[in-house]
Amino acid sequence: MANAQHLVKGTVVDENNRPLPSVNIFLESSKKGTITNANGGFSVSTHLSEEELTASFVGYRSFHVVVTPANSVLHIRLQPLPVEIDEVIVTNLTAAQLLRKALAKIKDNYRQEPFLLKLFYRARLEENDSVKYIEETAFDIIKNYDDHAKDRYFLRKNRHFWMINNYRGFLKGTGVTDGVKQARKLFDSGFFKKYRLNYLPSTFIEDRRAYVIEMTKGDAPEGTTGKLYIDVEDLAFVRIEIYDEKGHESISQYKKVSDKYYLVSGKRKYINRKLGRTIPATGEFTVTEIIHPFAPEDIEGYPIDREDILSQYATQDADTAFWEDHAHILQDEDVSRLLKQPDLRKEISFRSKPAVDPSDTAQYAYFIKRLYTPQLAFRFSSDGLKDFSSLNFNLLSINNWINSEIHTRMRNSIFQFSVSALYHSYIMAPVEETLSENLFLSFHGIRSRMIPTLFNRYKQPYLYHVDDNAMSTFKSDNYTAFMRLHTVRDEGHYVRAFQIEEALAKTDLRNHNNLLDYLMIYAMDLFVNRNAIIYSPSLKDVSPIDKKEWEQPLLIDRKKSWVKYLFEQDAVYDRHITRQNLTDEEQRYLKRSSWLSWINLLSPQMFGIPKFRLGARNSVTFSLNYLRVPFGEMFGQNIWLMHHYGQLHGIFVKQYRNFDKTTWGIGYKLYDVQLSRNFYATSSLIAWQQPTAFAFKTDSSFSGFSINQLFEYQLLPDKYTNRNNLSLFLGYDYKTKGYMPESYYLNPHFQVKAGLKVRLK
Repeated sequence: MANAQHLVKGTVVDENNRPLPSVNIFLESSKKGTITNANGGFSVSTHLSEEELTASFVGYRSFHVVVTPANSVLHIRLQPLPVEIDEVIVTNLTAAQLLRKALAKIKDNYRQEPFLLKLFYRARLEENDSVKYIEETAFDIIKNYDDHAKDRYFLRKNRHFWMINNYRGFLKGTGVTDGVKQARKLFDSGFFKKYRLNYLPSTFIEDRRAYVIEMTKGDAPEGTTGKLYIDVEDLAFVRIEIYDEKGHESISQYKKVSDKYYLVSGKRKYINRKLGRTIPATGEFTVTEIIHPFAPEDIEGYPIDREDILSQYATQDADTAFWEDHAHILQDEDVSRLLKQPDLRKEISFRSKPAVDPSDTAQYAYFIKRLYTPQLAFRFSSDGLKDFSSLNFNLLSINNWINSEIHTRMRNSIFQFSVSALYHSYIMAPVEETLSENLFLSFHGIRSRMIPTLFNRYKQPYLYHVDDNAMSTFKSDNYTAFMRLHTVRDEGHYVRAFQIEEALAKTDLRNHNNLLDYLMIYAMDLFVNRNAIIYSPSLKDVSPIDKKEWEQPLLIDRKKSWVKYLFEQDAVYDRHITRQNLTDEEQRYLKRSSWLSWINLLSPQMFGIPKFRLGARNSVTFSLNYLRVPFGEMFGQNIWLMHHYGQLHGIFVKQYRNFDKTTWGIGYKLYDVQLSRNFYATSSLIAWQQPTAFAFKTDSSFSGFSINQLFEYQLLPDKYTNRNNLSLFLGYDYKTKGYMPESYYLNPHFQVKAGLKVRLK
């Protein structure tokens, strides 16, 4: 029997034979555990032929029994400990001082080195007192209580059941609550100012006496908001309860094993109140095994994020052998009976199928590939700040990281989205626009100043501090560059939108984790960039401010200015072009251009629409683009084809239109070709015909091309996963004569690129 598994099961009741839920059951030798369900039932397996089992509950005397295969079915009655109702342990510390001492002792009482927990979690959604959804998951978690270390989660298996047809609900997050891990943030200096702490009568946990501290907010109109149980001898947290008047609850339970305390079980309850509905989400977990020390090969499962939607990973409800061994918290009797109904069981099995077939490893690997993990990436080139493409890449990386931080640190999704909208619309977008123009003028030897804010007389960011003579000279000496000053901020929006759409094309938005990342991290950025190049057809004039010429914007209305100088190259430079300065033909052209710019809304990615399937293994997505350029207009059709779930191809068709002639361009890009285990290459080739001399009124054209290659080498492998924490980039760009929104250069040019990407999680 030494290596054979046998099941220990039973029930736990109180002194009046009433079932006791949430009783901790622990096998002392194998360090395995579980908790009782609502009916007091439990089951736990062991490979040892003889094992000491401990059943413990707050305020009750712990029960100890040696179990063998011969007595593996137990009926346990816990007896309350005799504690006087008014007894409080005598101490010369106030409750606040005791809490501070317990916080200081965390380093002594809880392991600072990594250790491995194996854990089982069950959660459910209820509405109108009816169970709608059940989720069960087996985790591995690497934990420690070092202030600077984050827990690492690995999903072993997940199964989930919708108990009713057409119910649109799911759970987000692992549901694992650890009050000690968050203690220093929960009980900061602000906490001691807002909360009153009082001693309650002491109690016993695991036959050890514990202080009980009641937390009350303010002058207590809302009542108790939590209780802390602190071991008298070690000053260790053995139980943390936090709850509020809204019905939210969080409970963490700890046990001393050898000389340290470990998380062994917990509960969480969150009351969702949305659209007039009240939907309680409840979850409980139990640590089934503690492993210390551990080796990387002890870890089982796929690395996940703590806030993931677990139902998006493959469901394995058909693996009955696994769940018989790992479902360590018995189902409540009412749910158990429900699951056994034949008709419902058939319906549940149908509803719980995953979006993809997990046995198709290529398809499943593509499905669970994450759109974003917290990271910062930067690229640099031999051109420095003159490299417009790298500048936009770096700005986008900063935006993604800031959005990720907003998403992580703010709990309310509506508040997250609102803050992101304000950040992009009123902070980052104006900075990006003026920075693009400022660096472009600097590229041509003109130094200007920026007003990167919408909160000014013109309600737009702008450049200033260049006098009329200097701008007039710039126009006459380099007409094409002068015209590009009108369009360069829109080119930046175009490039950033293109880079976002590339990232979206690489992943599967049918995975709701990726869809959530898109909504919280990319959506507002993509929306702002695409909508920024949708122009109003209004010809209403902008009123200038009464300031000296070098204090006014260089282009007060760049839309009218663009069309004026497009049709009349020799027109005298004027900061302020008004409607009366435009001919009827120019006004019609400007209105036509404004209406055509609505093409930029034709991007399925902007609306979170997954790629369109082409057979079993291929899919496609696209976007249409319109951009005003220095010699007229550019139309673009970008097509991304995902082949065999993993290889992305890009096909890009361009149309360049001046006064009465259309020329064409076409490009192809092959993404992330794996050359070796950690070595990848991305290559692109673009060819074009464009108007001669970049002129608006010409019927001749010239040919050109651009070739780009970027190599990525991944290193610093993660100790516990196959992920790498650092990527190095090296590549080059070469172009002949020609216009590209990604480059300031119009003449032949070669540059070397380098960069890095660092994972921050």
